[in-house]
Amino acid sequence: MNRTSLQPEMLQTDPAGLQTHHPHPMNWVAGARGTGAPPSAAEGLGVLNSESSFLDDEDYYPYYSEEPVTESDEHRKAISYLELSLQKYFEDQPDIYVSSNLFVYYQRGDREERKVSPDVFVSFGARKRNRKSFLTWKEHAIPTVVFEVTSESSRLSDQGDKRAKYTAMGTEEYYLFDPYGEWIPGQFRAYRREGDELVPVVSGSRFRSPRLGLEMEVEGPLLRLYDPRTGIRFLTPDEQDKALRRERERVEAAQAEAEKARTEAEAERARRVAAEEELRRLREQPPD
Repeated sequence: MNRTSLQPEMLQTDPAGLQTHHPHPMNWVAGARGTGAPPSAAEGLGVLNSESSFLDDEDYYPYYSEEPVTESDEHRKAISYLELSLQKYFEDQPDIYVSSNLFVYYQRGDREERKVSPDVFVSFGARKRNRKSFLTWKEHAIPTVVFEVTSESSRLSDQGDKRAKYTAMGTEEYYLFDPYGEWIPGQFRAYRREGDELVPVVSGSRFRSPRLGLEMEVEGPLLRLYDPRTGIRFLTPDEQDKALRRERERVEAAQAEAEKARTEAEAERARRVAAEEELRRLREQPPD
């Protein structure tokens, strides 16, 4: 099916130098408060006034990539750690969604250009559920905070095309982590929204995310997350297993010590009872 038959478009170049398709202004659904202005990304970036419900169906948008996705062990571990830690942190909040390597589509009907797949993202306002892909206009939400675990081969995309797309969507915070230190001095780079742009932010050894309420610190090939309210650091699955094993061993040792003390106390009571019985027996014996 020809995409141009679905929506009138205007081709132009955005400030980041990307060629993008913009729906004809007359096709925008009226914006906030009936002003007729284009809606924001959170209201549904690229929402078109169309009755074609299939354009809102996740099955219409590919959820897989034809190109094989390859990454190193450290990249995969870093991505998994961030996703699992953030899911754990927000597990009791039903309208905060965390995912990784999921296609995000941010213009209704465009399956080719207006999409991006963040390594890890957090969306405030999107309810927790399993998805094939993330449609911003349907969710009425965007990737609010994005993490890219970067490398020398992806640096141009992470700094260029992807950053431009996150800027267009309205992403508030964008973080790049370089587990091997291939191109980012200090392995970490932070961007925060100022107006219409994502601008670099100077970060120290430990950086606080205002939107997440968490702190992050480079720890070798890992971007470690901390909860500043409790001082708790989030553990990797291996660290959790080791911590559970140590706790189990501690509990078992304490139980063994308690059992030993109980056995010794019972033995002492038995000796005392036996001694008292012997003393009473001796007292009851008639004198010779």
